[in-house]
Amino acid sequence: QPTFSPASVGPFTVSEGASFGPLALPATDPGGNALFYSLKGNSPGYVQIQSGQYTWEVPARATGSYRVTMVAETDPLHSAAISAPTTTAMTPGSACAAP
Repeated sequence: QPTFSPASVGPFTVSEGASFGPLALPATDPGGNALFYSLKGNSPGYVQIQSGQYTWEVPARATGSYRVTMVAETDPLHSAAISAPTTTAMTPGSACAAP
């Protein structure tokens, strides 16, 4: 099974409208097999499929709490996941629009 190092990350706080990353979340496979990275569920952002570098351009008015879950796998039966709680905060001086 692949493993992430470090085994846990976060929590992170980022301002809305800002860039988050690149954040390297490397994993290794004990058999030396190539790993492929992806995001699970509704995780925001983008992960580079071969390097595992994560980035997210946080949109304006995206204040809230998110869980980013990255998966590293050699095949569908051999995978590992790591999750990071991420909070976005209103940029100082910005106005909150009414819904």
